[in-house]
Amino acid sequence: MLQLIKQLNPTIDIHTVHDPIFQKYGCVVERYDFSELLSYIMQTPMPAAGNAYVPDMITTHQFDIFNKLQDQLFGEMPIQLGYCNGYNNMLDALEFHKGNEVDVAATDCILLLSSIIDMENGRLQSSKITAFYVNAGEAVELYGTTLHFAPCMVNPSGYKTAVVLPRGTNQPLSRKYPDDPLLRMSNKWLIAHPDCKRFADSGAYLGIDGSNICVKC
Repeated sequence: MLQLIKQLNPTIDIHTVHDPIFQKYGCVVERYDFSELLSYIMQTPMPAAGNAYVPDMITTHQFDIFNKLQDQLFGEMPIQLGYCNGYNNMLDALEFHKGNEVDVAATDCILLLSSIIDMENGRLQSSKITAFYVNAGEAVELYGTTLHFAPCMVNPSGYKTAVVLPRGTNQPLSRKYPDDPLLRMSNKWLIAHPDCKRFADSGAYLGIDGSNICVKC
């Protein structure tokens, strides 16, 4: 599948999360058994179109992997475990959090990543974004400095991923902060591409310059 996606996207340099270049953005998480979680995620619903994000699912708190991630990987900090499913194939936006994020791919997908250190004066050139192929069953930990957003599908049937974050992330803010236009939700700073009408119309900070990357499948 990776070779096919590369052929369909000759202008995008697609790496795997096992390539050394990924170390700038995160690491592959290999010491845990995600099989129970992956089976559960595959049963979660797909949206009619676009992306569907659920920050937390109480049912997953009883899973052994939930406790291991919370106790060990997050050092006993409270976490939330949800999912992001959909049919996305565009960059559209990037976000970052104060804290790491773990993504567990239930299906093959592509992550479009950059780093806050690549931003200049609150802006990011899309040429500084790198694409990474993630195989179904693989889990990655993205560092807090990594700019990321919803995965891109590599199959018309869409993608499904589990998402683990510090508890409370992506909840509504109590008020707006005019002096920080990137602060979009609780523990969520976001920059959007001006070609994305959804974010432009909602008042998101339009800080991505260059082409709005599209992954064909």
